[in-house]
Amino acid sequence: MMNSDGVRFTWLLRWALFVALVLPLDVRTARAETADEKAGAELKIPPPEEVFLKAKDGLSLHAIYYPGAPRKGKNQKDSVPVILLHAYNGDCHDFDDLAELLQKQGHAVVTPDLRGHGESKEMLRDGREEKLETSSLRTADFGDMWTYDLEAVKSFLIGKNNAGELNIDKLCVVGAEMGAIVGANWASLDWSWPVLSNGKQGQDVKALVMISPQSNFKGVKLIDAVSSPDVRSELAVMLIAGRKNSRSADEVNKLYKHFMKYHVEKTSPVVELLLPETKLQSTKLLGEKSLGVEAAILKFVDGLVAKPYPWAERRSALE
Repeated sequence: MMNSDGVRFTWLLRWALFVALVLPLDVRTARAETADEKAGAELKIPPPEEVFLKAKDGLSLHAIYYPGAPRKGKNQKDSVPVILLHAYNGDCHDFDDLAELLQKQGHAVVTPDLRGHGESKEMLRDGREEKLETSSLRTADFGDMWTYDLEAVKSFLIGKNNAGELNIDKLCVVGAEMGAIVGANWASLDWSWPVLSNGKQGQDVKALVMISPQSNFKGVKLIDAVSSPDVRSELAVMLIAGRKNSRSADEVNKLYKHFMKYHVEKTSPVVELLLPETKLQSTKLLGEKSLGVEAAILKFVDGLVAKPYPWAERRSALE
């Protein structure tokens, strides 16, 4: 019969074997999994790329591209492309934080410097080099932002679509102030391209976010764009402005009523109105997490992921 010292020795021996063999294995496994998860997370988010695009009228358009990353259970072809358009006197970096948030959700994002802004000031016209300055832009130059600048951006995105990196048919445009007018007018242009025998050229913009939009900017009117039958009825729309600025709040309320007249069917795309309690406007609304603007935009863009727009290889309307 084993005495108490023998029992204690046997128990200690078993415990030592357990600690030596079992616990280190569990710890090693846990550490390996943690390292793999961290490495995987780092690999899933590609770094942003600085690009210069050639607009059809000779402008060298500067932009930053945030490649989409595959979601769980999805592939890169499911990435929603999002174009972020800054306000007057702004530049592509006004949307850095929002672009990163969207990219982390799996979306592919482009933030261009519209002509005369940021690094998009050099152009070659009739063999001569010209420099565009923000202060000297004319009404026609703002029209060129959607006629040339955004068509160059879309041509770039079509290349990414054909490489299997995103689905151009789920395109979303987010614009602040001037960018909202430019984005809305470009959406109207995008829906005006005729369908060819070998495929469609446009009808790709499916969602439009307008932050602190203005009815008239430097002679460019917003009503011309939102009165387009396609823009007013075929697009999902989000309207955002700080409630404590009565002028901006009235503007988006009028736009909301305008769009709702054409979105009465249950199958119609959504129209959302966001009026946070603040005087802040434009991209300044994005710097205050307590207002929930970024979260609302993320949710709105996420809604495009499940939409039944299948991926297809495409050609550019500029070709």
